[in-house]
Amino acid sequence: MDSKAIKQNFWKENYEKITKELLAINWRNQFVAKTVEEMWSVFKSELLRHIEENVPFKKEYRPKKKNYISKATIKHMKKRGIAWKHIDSFHQERITKSTRKSEMK
Repeated sequence: MDSKAIKQNFWKENYEKITKELLAINWRNQFVAKTVEEMWSVFKSELLRHIEENVPFKKEYRPKKKNYISKATIKHMKKRGIAWKHIDSFHQERITKSTRKSEMK
């Protein structure tokens, strides 16, 4: 099922109204001269119709964007990361040069 599909909120369903409406139906007249499959189809369609009428739809939930880190802070973090990469590469060069010097001795 698609998570973005419109869903019904069964927590806010009016069960009492649905029950009263279903009890008001004369089921004997509805089911006269019908097979079990036809009776089930009639019952199911009535139930679904009452559910559609009495169950509200959920409102679309969109989580709010968390602003615990500002854009300026993120920008500074990126600059810091780039600086550390530069320092690390410089450090790696020094290690490589010192290793080569020790190998040459």
